[in-house]
Amino acid sequence: MSTSTLHQKLRCLVGQRFIYLSETWQLIEILIADDAVVLQREHTNMTAPLQADQFGRAQRRAPETLSLAISDNEGTGYSSELLLLLQGKQGTTAKP
Repeated sequence: MSTSTLHQKLRCLVGQRFIYLSETWQLIEILIADDAVVLQREHTNMTAPLQADQFGRAQRRAPETLSLAISDNEGTGYSSELLLLLQGKQGTTAKP
């Protein structure tokens, strides 16, 4: 499968939730140029980490983000991080 096809297939997962390293993350973006996916950790507003301004002063609470490579170092397969992420995909549930 070509890289562009893989990026298109991953795009349909944007907004989905995953268990990755024992935490719940939401896939929020596919970075084609960087060959990476961006995840945002799920927090309540009061448990999100503090984000500092350019001077190091805590200004606000902001969700933590993480980017994972899509391809492995050789570019011949998927990265182990992406495979681990996909194993933790949570099923969708109907909301009342």
